[in-house]
Amino acid sequence: MRKWIFGVAMGWAAPASAGWIDDRYVDFGQYNQADFSGTDGWVSGYAGDPWSAEGRDYLYAQTDEAGGNWGSGEPIDNHLTITDESWSDFRTAVDVIASDNDAFGVVFRFEDSENFYLAFVVGAASGGQSSASYPGLGEGGELQSQEWSLHLYSVVNGFATEVDAVELPLGAPPGRRRMVIDAFGPAIDIYYDVEAPEGIESEDLVLSTQDEDHTDGTMGFYCYNTGNGDGGCGFDEWVVLLRDLDDDDTWDGDDADADGDSWDAEDDCDDWNSSIHPDAPDTYGNGIDENCDGVDGILGEDTGGTDETGLPAETDNADAGPVRWDKEELTGGNACSCSGSGATTAMIPGLFLALVSAYSRVRRSGRGNGQRRSV
Repeated sequence: MRKWIFGVAMGWAAPASAGWIDDRYVDFGQYNQADFSGTDGWVSGYAGDPWSAEGRDYLYAQTDEAGGNWGSGEPIDNHLTITDESWSDFRTAVDVIASDNDAFGVVFRFEDSENFYLAFVVGAASGGQSSASYPGLGEGGELQSQEWSLHLYSVVNGFATEVDAVELPLGAPPGRRRMVIDAFGPAIDIYYDVEAPEGIESEDLVLSTQDEDHTDGTMGFYCYNTGNGDGGCGFDEWVVLLRDLDDDDTWDGDDADADGDSWDAEDDCDDWNSSIHPDAPDTYGNGIDENCDGVDGILGEDTGGTDETGLPAETDNADAGPVRWDKEELTGGNACSCSGSGATTAMIPGLFLALVSAYSRVRRSGRGNGQRRSV
């Protein structure tokens, strides 16, 4: 098992980040297959041009086509997914190489070719070219983009719905940049390195939303009308991290006491927050049921019970299910100055995301506890 925290300096990596387990890492530069589908469990969803790793230090899509319906095996399904594992709650990151203004991105919680999430970036008209194209909603088709933007789709039984979308401050095909997706229950956060090559920072959160269509599945990469033999749509340095909130080397999904407060999840109304459990003091009027009794404290006391009216407080998280840790807890690590590639980069003060634009080329040697889990 190895834990990592990643700075923003290019090429720098150091061990350490409490709160995360390194679950999967792939350096695609180690491959040279002309047709990559079928390699180490990776499978293409498109029956046409193959994905390739030949002659480059990254994986790339050769297809430069559009059209089709979801699940048909046509260009709209030009995703490459890993088939040997699935994930529910995770953080994933990948370097995305894009020299075109059409769609490129990541699929996750991928159950099959008709059921998955798709997060992709698409460009605007550039250099006199027509507006960039991206996969259509509904059963298929093609749409046009007038501005650089990031979209999150939910594809259910071959019918695509846009969950959310946001414009991006880009003016040209972005080249190589880091993309990060956090998925925890219905909460989905997407980060994109708009200020490349600075690496992912907490300020790079571009889309934050909630959706419950898909809870578990595998992951992969996506290109639509944007690949070619020149490697115009590529991916590298893919990593998956699992949350380990109490840093006990057990993924939270397998941990009976994820927050380390000595209360099992079945008795703890928020096992993602160590200050909330049945023995915790419950402050009246703060909108939080710290002691898991279903109400928000007693007026004038920091203990459990009802408020002065005998009724639960207006806001009570006991029925809302586990809440996610806050953004600062998510980012991990302290401010520092880190050097790489012959340069020194001073980190902006504060806490940063634990993933970098250029992941050091170190392969994982195995998974925690000596086994694979379907999470």
